Amino acid sequence: MEKEKVDLKARNKELSGQVGLLEASIVRNKALVEDAEACLSHNVDLNAELKRKDEDLRKAKDSCKKAKELAEENAKKLEDSCAALLACMQEAKVAIDTTFVKGSMESSGVLPKADHAAFLAWLQVELS
Repeated sequence: MEKEKVDLKARNKELSGQVGLLEASIVRNKALVEDAEACLSHNVDLNAELKRKDEDLRKAKDSCKKAKELAEENAKKLEDSCAALLACMQEAKVAIDTTFVKGSMESSGVLPKADHAAFLAWLQVELS
């Protein structure tokens, strides 16, 4: 009986040691679970931020495309305006030349490029 008590005490001590190891393992596992939950939460936040940034990037690309389209439209309008200005300047030159010829003066010379400031300066010289 005495031997059984000693064996039981040894077994009890052994089992107590195993319980201690298991409790320590449980504490480590709980810490790992908490770390994993924190990582998961952070990943969810990062995923939401990534979606927002993807949307912002898409909007920026759309805006850039729209700006390029508007720039092309405005460039075309500017070209058309220059052509119309040149046509008006040529009509004005014809009218001025006709007036000079009727007044027995020589032709008004070379028409400047399609620039309203240059045309105004040219016109002032021609009329003075």
